[in-house]
Amino acid sequence: MIDLELRPSPARRRLAYVMTAVVGAVFAIGGTIAAGVPGLLIGLAVSALMLAVMYGHLRRSRIVVTSSEIVVHGLVITRRRERSRAASVVRAVVIPVRGPAVDTVFVRAADDSRLLRIHGNNYEAEDLDRLVAHLRLPSTGPDRPVTAGQLDRAYPSLVPWVEAHPFRFSFAVAFGFVTLVVVVGIVVASL
Repeated sequence: MIDLELRPSPARRRLAYVMTAVVGAVFAIGGTIAAGVPGLLIGLAVSALMLAVMYGHLRRSRIVVTSSEIVVHGLVITRRRERSRAASVVRAVVIPVRGPAVDTVFVRAADDSRLLRIHGNNYEAEDLDRLVAHLRLPSTGPDRPVTAGQLDRAYPSLVPWVEAHPFRFSFAVAFGFVTLVVVVGIVVASL
């Protein structure tokens, strides 16, 4: 039996559709400028595909809490966790490197590892408040918006290393790519 079910709010759904339509219109206009009528048709097809994916995402997205589990449904992935394993909740507004701040709920296990991460992009703050209250678990979190790195220092293992250290990850990838290019260059030069 479902104790609590949260779906994306109508206001958030409207905003997502409008933003997707605007991005799609930019694709259509860019395609028209670049290639005329074929570009317009390709731009409209891309726009329709984007709107269809967004519709599917918002239609399937929901958070369900039962007496035995916590379930987060997405477009493709459904994450299920036993409610008995949940020990505490961390609620934080996370500031990504790019993009808007996201109200996020982390459900932690008894060993303080992350059991479940719930992004609040599609949900109102009041809905997330209801979720945290309904779980009846000890709740903590920073009193101000924080970056993933700051959250990782305060609550280790909540965010992945890549998210907590985006610049280190970027430099590691760039270094790996440059190393690969140099090695390929040496191999090609020696042939």
